[in-house]
Amino acid sequence: MSAFGTAEPGFANLMLVNIINAACDGGSARPPGEEDINRALAAVSGIGARDEIEGMLAPHMVATHFAAMSVLRQLKGSETIPQQDSNGNLATKLLQTFTMKVEALQRYRGKGQQKVTVEHVHVHSGGTSDRRHRPPWGRGQEEIGGIIGLLH
Repeated sequence: MSAFGTAEPGFANLMLVNIINAACDGGSARPPGEEDINRALAAVSGIGARDEIEGMLAPHMVATHFAAMSVLRQLKGSETIPQQDSNGNLATKLLQTFTMKVEALQRYRGKGQQKVTVEHVHVHSGGTSDRRHRPPWGRGQEEIGGIIGLLH
């Protein structure tokens, strides 16, 4: 269940069925093998979903990647120009979609915010400031050069 970022068995089961249907070869006549399912789950697990939103995005990413690789295999075996065009265009769209999903996950994990720290140093007449730099090697030494910027 942790592969899908949840402790809820129902949600995990739904995501498992989705990843099997979307990323594993097979069907009702020949269901996917255990090895195929384990590969898909390993890929989802590798994304490291932290919550249910990421748990829904991870199978999308894996299914899109698997589909892109499948189409690239077909492109390699294409014999006619229309086949090459069709497979090449589809592979491009799938790879772009995968990239967009990775970017969406990165934005979500960062919550779309950047942290900016702004500090003010007030300089009073006579060249003294409210914020003084005290070097660790010489407590009590005078500040050199007036204002010293702070970098984090």
